Amino acid sequence: MTALIAADAGRTLNALKVGQVFNLDWSGACSIRNNWKEVNKAEEFPAWLPIQRDDAAKRSCHVAIVASCEGEAVIITRWIKDLVLELEALIEASVVSISWLSTDIAPVGHLVDGTLRGVSVEAEVWVLAAMSARFTNCSTTSALQQSIAASGATYFELTLDVGESNLEEKIPLAETRHSAGIDQGHSVVSLNLASIMPQSHIGGLFRDDVLENLTANERSTA
Repeated sequence: MTALIAADAGRTLNALKVGQVFNLDWSGACSIRNNWKEVNKAEEFPAWLPIQRDDAAKRSCHVAIVASCEGEAVIITRWIKDLVLELEALIEASVVSISWLSTDIAPVGHLVDGTLRGVSVEAEVWVLAAMSARFTNCSTTSALQQSIAASGATYFELTLDVGESNLEEKIPLAETRHSAGIDQGHSVVSLNLASIMPQSHIGGLFRDDVLENLTANERSTA
């Protein structure tokens, strides 16, 4: 089995056209007042959260969240898990896993997970969820955009702080795939999962070190 990971990041992937567009007002996802109760436990929403589903006939979907800190990531994950049926009805897929990345430059306070780890994800549909600024100016989001687009999976971007037309299907433009490096080996690396060992890094990594250190052993250019 082969996995794809961006070889570099730092710019928004523009080689995408918009397909289907939906309204999914989840602007309350980052509100503690509306999205957190005393009975909720942060440890119930780790950075890698598989979800057992019975509707195997539907396409499988993974939701990847990019957040500013672990606290934001946790409350967004709780919101999505609680209201996942709203998302599934629009994209016609069953969410089988959720993951989140915290991109805070200097993590302080209580860390819910506190470890950055590599996990191979197999899903027919991907939803990348983040605030609007991250889709225009975030190297972590850019790396995920490149990896997902190169995989050929059906791909949606969910802008959490916008209430309308904020769930967009993104389709790589055939005429710009070469210039973007997609499938050309310039910005996407193919990983042979049989010959690598995903790494865990307590406390995380600096952004410039993530793509190089998240996996070990064999790396071959796609």
